[in-house]
Amino acid sequence: MRASRKLICALFAATGLTLTACDNDRTATPPESLPTETLATAVASTADLSDFATMVNEAELGSVFDGRGVYTVLAPVNSAFADTEGGQPKDGVESRPLLVASIRQQILPGYITLEAIRQSIDRHGGKIQMRTLGDTLVTFSREGEVIQVTGESGQSATLTGNPTPATNGAILPIDGLMALAPDDAPPTSPNPPA
Repeated sequence: MRASRKLICALFAATGLTLTACDNDRTATPPESLPTETLATAVASTADLSDFATMVNEAELGSVFDGRGVYTVLAPVNSAFADTEGGQPKDGVESRPLLVASIRQQILPGYITLEAIRQSIDRHGGKIQMRTLGDTLVTFSREGEVIQVTGESGQSATLTGNPTPATNGAILPIDGLMALAPDDAPPTSPNPPA
């Protein structure tokens, strides 16, 4: 039994993995579990994103966030809606096409982690840009551990809180709205992002 344990430990060491039970009888710490919620469920179940969840529901984008597409959502926390009425931007994004256009400004294609953003900012001299599903650029910059995201029209927010991984993407909470004001919003069709 002792020889087989040594062989198992040697195999783990050869592959670069560690197992805390190799030198004693303690059991190994299980790895962090994989996410089990979709973006839609994760947004809906996070208390500090309830206003954003309402916005997603009114835009009828729940099925998109439940779908197979992989997205990173810059999700405004409830305090970001302090200057809004009824969960809508104060300038009055009331129609579904404008809601969809606003939310698309908050979505990046693919799965992007906070650590990947930090590393990329450091590698690229302090700033990186990414294109949203709304076809606008957002710029990420870093001061110490604080990461700022700025939209093309100058709207700015700070990444705040804990990122939430989902089965089809990730949620990065932010403390502001990246959506354009309705007067500046580009024309859009009522179709949700594919």
